Amino acid sequence: MSFIDKIRDKLFGFNQSPPMDEVPKIINNHPSKREILQPKPHVEDNIKATDPSQPSHILFVCSGNICRSAYAAAKLKQLSQGMNIKIASAGTLRIVGRKAAPDMIDTARENGVALEDHRSSALSKLLIDSADIIFAMEPMHSARIAEISPDASKRIRLLGLFLNEPTDTIEDPMGQAPEVYRSVAALIDEALTNWFKRTYV
Repeated sequence: MSFIDKIRDKLFGFNQSPPMDEVPKIINNHPSKREILQPKPHVEDNIKATDPSQPSHILFVCSGNICRSAYAAAKLKQLSQGMNIKIASAGTLRIVGRKAAPDMIDTARENGVALEDHRSSALSKLLIDSADIIFAMEPMHSARIAEISPDASKRIRLLGLFLNEPTDTIEDPMGQAPEVYRSVAALIDEALTNWFKRTYV
């Protein structure tokens, strides 16, 4: 044991220097106000962060789970028919057991997507933690997901960023004219098709 190692052993209880990334950095010398700086997680670009290994469990999140996320989940089931992908949807408003909005059902039917049997689900930590990728319709949904399960932050994607003309929000059509439902469905179709081709084809 070297002279320096003996000193370390006597003063600190170890005789070898720990790896530098394990040594906490302390700021503010006042003993009552010490703060340990933890390394911040690396945040990748929303689109470039898409898992290249073909995710097998996907969750869609909107507010009530009776329009946007319900349609998106059904649309992805249509796109991924025959593939081993688990698809779920849920709402931040925690509405349980409600049917999809009638205009959303009609719009889905026009697009060959079945929503008649859909029943709304509440967003939960279990749903979040079991998903490989979580698609949110608006930033407020992303925030709520991260609030429920902070570890999910790297798996959250804003679906609108996969549009040909990216946007962070796909608007809620609830209570609006049937044309708005059709427009929203078209945006979801475009974004999902773009993402699906990029990820699985």
